Amino acid sequence: MSEEAQKVYALSSLILVIIFILYTISAPLFKVTHFHYIHESGICMMIGVVVTILGSIFVPEVINSL
Repeated sequence: MSEEAQKVYALSSLILVIIFILYTISAPLFKVTHFHYIHESGICMMIGVVVTILGSIFVPEVINSL
């Protein structure tokens, strides 16, 4: 595996871990703030879409490598 591919997979793994942490933190945060308009998984899906759009804008090769 090339070094560039390893960087892409490492960045992808890091983004997935960050989204998972946000999901884990959002449940207690929603209970404290009484925010009942959207589910935690919906927030993570929106974050994932934003990250994908930003990734495709700044590094178009990321979409082709997946």
